[in-house]
Amino acid sequence: MRFLPKKEERYFAALRLYLQKAVLRHGVTDSAIARLKKIYLSEALLLEGETQATDLIRYADILLGSASLILLSRGISVRMTFSGNGVMRINRRRFAAFLLQLAARTRNGGRIHVTVKNGTVAVRVFRLVPNRAVEELRKALGAVGLKTADGLSYLFYWQAIPTNQPPAAEQNEWLYLTDGFSAVNVYLENIPGGRKEE
Repeated sequence: MRFLPKKEERYFAALRLYLQKAVLRHGVTDSAIARLKKIYLSEALLLEGETQATDLIRYADILLGSASLILLSRGISVRMTFSGNGVMRINRRRFAAFLLQLAARTRNGGRIHVTVKNGTVAVRVFRLVPNRAVEELRKALGAVGLKTADGLSYLFYWQAIPTNQPPAAEQNEWLYLTDGFSAVNVYLENIPGGRKEE
């Protein structure tokens, strides 16, 4: 049996395709990148979708590993560390958007540490400059957000659903980096082709 995508999914897919074609035809501009990010973020926030069994540490490692390579190419060093393990059912699109927004908003010399233990997912970020997208994604994930008095360190944590199902297959960092319109490249504004004047 085949399942057709929902009306909202078709709408966002059409918008994405339209903008991607425009970028390929006319080149990368700041407004095109902003629109693509807005579409990706709207999908993460508005499309509930089905949760998938995911090895959270492996998935986070691949996403943040790709992001760290992009940041390093700009002279920005953000240390990514991980601990724990567990296969959980999550909204992968939302989880990815949250991690990539954190990576994009962490200053040079910062650190992102992801922990998965006993059904709890925790993300500690040092030198984060939060924005509205980070806060909206935090709420969408159902995460609690805490920060130190100096505002330099943030902790986000939430409960996930453990599962015995085999985790979804993962792409490697290379595929995320070479796909010009992957979530990693869009959120980190790393769409190849060079920016053009608008």
